[in-house]
Amino acid sequence: RKLLEETPQITLTMPWKKARKYIKEDPRYKHFSDSDHRREAEYDKYLRDRMIEAKNEFRALLRETKILTYKSYDMTKESDKHERDVVDVLKNDQRYLVLECVADERDLMLWEYIRDLHEKGPPPPPTA
Repeated sequence: RKLLEETPQITLTMPWKKARKYIKEDPRYKHFSDSDHRREAEYDKYLRDRMIEAKNEFRALLRETKILTYKSYDMTKESDKHERDVVDVLKNDQRYLVLECVADERDLMLWEYIRDLHEKGPPPPPTA
């Protein structure tokens, strides 16, 4: 896994045959297993785990983004400006950029989050 994590060319959707080209000369690749099927299975598991982690990190980013509020849904319906402002803020963070290979899914997650904020309404007032 460390070898895969240390290879920046590997994306969350890269097929095994392409990823193998980047790592096959590393001694850790040869020492892991003699079976290419086992290597591929481990790679697939790594990608699944990494995708789950990346999505969770993106959700955390959305929660941390102060420009996203319960008003965001209505603001995006009125004008594209708020949506552009949100994306401009998010695209400065690696947790947004790492999901570029699944941009449609990332955008859907963003819209679901905005809709959820809208449905929940304003937060309760702080208590003294």
